Amino acid sequence: MSWWSKGLLLGGMFFPLLAVAAPVDVVELVNFQCPHCRHFDRYVSGLSKDVAATGGVYRMAPVLPALTNDPAVSVRFWYALEDISGERVADKAAKYLYLGYQKGATLNSVSGVESWLSDYMTGLPSLRKLRKWTYGPEVKHQWLLAVAWYQKFPSHRIPEFVLLNPDAYRVEALIQRGVQYPNAARLYARLSRLIHRYGHRKPASIELPWSESH
Repeated sequence: MSWWSKGLLLGGMFFPLLAVAAPVDVVELVNFQCPHCRHFDRYVSGLSKDVAATGGVYRMAPVLPALTNDPAVSVRFWYALEDISGERVADKAAKYLYLGYQKGATLNSVSGVESWLSDYMTGLPSLRKLRKWTYGPEVKHQWLLAVAWYQKFPSHRIPEFVLLNPDAYRVEALIQRGVQYPNAARLYARLSRLIHRYGHRKPASIELPWSESH
């Protein structure tokens, strides 16, 4: 029997014991050159809603392309744009960075990335501000945090997802594309089920109709 159908019978009155959402945060590790990441992007909106329903936060975290120990300009640019303009603008930019690599756009300089995105987006920060943020220390720090998550996977089949319980500071699951989830639809279905499972597994506390002093 699920928590949704349980309850307490007190004084002839039924008090349902409903499930309360436990927050689940999701970090999606992506490669802007990866066609699988590009295909999954159509499900990001639904994934974000699933996560938000638990009180959690969805966050994209590009790890590739990269040089030996440094993120590519497009990755640096994305983190800078997220810092300056927020996640919504950055998530929109990701769609066009996927497209840019697919079409062979020149994305190896700040001006090149800005020029490409300007064809599809309005309201981008000034090029001067973007250059300053793109090569700032905070961007490299954020990328290194994403790489640390990336290294937790024994093998790499991007996109990869880290499901976290922020209250308990615990990793609930590491999910990646693979034999079990060979396409974006199956991968999203699995993630959605896991988010629901981890996000609704603790019962709600109920307020009794009397206090302990009575």
